[in-house]
Amino acid sequence: DNGLLYAEKYLKHYPSEAHSYTLVARCYKLNGDYSKAKEFWEQALVLEMDNVHYMVEIVTQEINLGNFTEASEQLEEALLSCKTDEHFYSIYETYNVLYSIQGRIKDAITSHSKALDYQEKFQNPLDTSIHRMIQAHQYQSINQKEKAIKIIDYEVKKAIDNSNMSSLN
Repeated sequence: DNGLLYAEKYLKHYPSEAHSYTLVARCYKLNGDYSKAKEFWEQALVLEMDNVHYMVEIVTQEINLGNFTEASEQLEEALLSCKTDEHFYSIYETYNVLYSIQGRIKDAITSHSKALDYQEKFQNPLDTSIHRMIQAHQYQSINQKEKAIKIIDYEVKKAIDNSNMSSLN
């Protein structure tokens, strides 16, 4: 793999930059070597201890490796490092993935809803409304069809109200 060779050369020239380790980590991840990818994300995190993105990548590799307990523990730790709405969004989205893979649908829905609450603070509200409508189908899988319908109705009304307000400006 030429990508990995170039990433390793870059790392050799810039061993004190976290970015160097992330390049190698991405190559291993793309090749399906999640254990090696995790090692390089961890090395990047040593250089940038408060980088929530690196923490999420480590958790993602743990999930890929089937290490769900470790992933959950690391997410708890990562929550302590969150400083922005984007960080919280990223952590709760990763919880959503973890819980979905484990078949913990109610927990996945709760985590995804929390993620969207944070997303709404930094992204276009219409985008978040669309995501909430897409998520609503999950309620059907836990026999809460009425809740799904209420969510969709509410988000459609909110989107219409937002578009009416923006047309006034």
